[in-house]
Amino acid sequence: RLEAVADGVGGAQAGEVASQMAVEIIGEAFMNMGDADPEDTMRISIERANGAIFQMSQDLTQLASMATTLVVLHISGDVATVAHVGDSRVYRVDADGHLFRETDDHSVVEEEVRAGRMTPEQALVHPSRNVISRALGAEESVDPDIKMLIVHPATTFLLCSDGITRHIGDTEITSLL
Repeated sequence: RLEAVADGVGGAQAGEVASQMAVEIIGEAFMNMGDADPEDTMRISIERANGAIFQMSQDLTQLASMATTLVVLHISGDVATVAHVGDSRVYRVDADGHLFRETDDHSVVEEEVRAGRMTPEQALVHPSRNVISRALGAEESVDPDIKMLIVHPATTFLLCSDGITRHIGDTEITSLL
């Protein structure tokens, strides 16, 4: 099973193009992966998508600023592979109802919080709270965060963009899931 959320940036048309390209390239890679390792397939397909988006943004002036955030979840048996670039997130709810955020936002304020230079409360109202530090297609190369998890069959996942997490906190997400 493969799930993905891509939230395009760079103007309406450019963002849509970038997010569609990312999802299609990654989907195709997993359809043709055969016995390949899901983590390798994830990394290679994300790098391939990044290169294609970056190249198109260089070639077409109307798409010059296009990029996208991305979260991808691949589940095979009891192994989940999670990858992300940007501030879209993957949440996991275990069989006991405990919520785990499986991704760390690639954003200016989240990096400041992780470094201890800003509190989570300050980050919520900071003027740069929506500024991402990594995106697919923004630069010639990309460094996705990828990890593998052993999961129980009763595990629930939520993949979402900041359009949800900007308005709904983790406590409410837990109760909804």
